[in-house]
Amino acid sequence: MSSSDETKQLGIVFGSFGGIAGLVIVARIISKRRKTRNNDQELERSETERARANTKMLTELAAYYRMQPASPFGAAVDADVEAVLKKQPIERLIELVLNEKPARFSGQLLQITLPN
Repeated sequence: MSSSDETKQLGIVFGSFGGIAGLVIVARIISKRRKTRNNDQELERSETERARANTKMLTELAAYYRMQPASPFGAAVDADVEAVLKKQPIERLIELVLNEKPARFSGQLLQITLPN
């Protein structure tokens, strides 16, 4: 055999090994992507289940607190708050009027605005 035949055969052998190695690499990449996709789907499912459980728990807590009797002090506190809210705007207005400082005009501004 001549050297050119040997190099051709070596090229064929190395090409075959390279092709097989490439196929193996592609197969591993595909399998890893599938595993990652499955893990993502499982994570999404678990997060959805947690969200559903939290929603259910909050709904049950809200229903529980709605069923609790009102405190006897609650009505008295509500009445006091309403009285304070009714008084506050008037008291605040009076305080603002008493603390208001009169406006000062310069002589030049008075001459412009007043005819005398």
